[in-house]
Amino acid sequence: MSVHARQSRAAPYIAAHDASIAEIARKGQRPKGFGPLLTWFSEVWAAELPERLHARGVWRDRLSKREADDGAQPVGGSLLGSPNLADPFRRLMENSPFETELAVLDNRESMERHYVRPCHAAVARIAHRYPLSARWLAALAFSEFDWQGLATRRRWSEEETRFYLERVLELLWSEFEEAPQSVYRGAVA
Repeated sequence: MSVHARQSRAAPYIAAHDASIAEIARKGQRPKGFGPLLTWFSEVWAAELPERLHARGVWRDRLSKREADDGAQPVGGSLLGSPNLADPFRRLMENSPFETELAVLDNRESMERHYVRPCHAAVARIAHRYPLSARWLAALAFSEFDWQGLATRRRWSEEETRFYLERVLELLWSEFEEAPQSVYRGAVA
């Protein structure tokens, strides 16, 4: 049986299978195997990416009166202006992957902070200890999760790539958290 015939027979069930994997991940159960881990990673990564790159209008760096009095100079843009970036995209490009904000649950603001981009934060934590593994995760995401194409470009066999990426995705799963861990530093006076 060819791979093509197997894929065409499985085609009607792919959406249900992906939905099942997403439900398992939402419940906090670790996806088992390479395929479910890859699906989980692609979903959480995609959920963190903004839908729009640009906003309406032209961007020019403007200084407040205080900044101008302090001698600050405008940064970026041009005299004619530059394309205005949408705020979520600007935050993705300029802010830390560890950026947090207060959660909004049931239309009430919580006092607990959570990561704006938890998957990016997990990849950044991995980069501190295993920079090459973090590069593989970023390359996988930027290649739209085409791991076979990534293997070809990096001149690795598919077997090696699948084995390595499965271990790196397991590491990502273990590092992934919605909110930063609180660190108790003693009594506050």
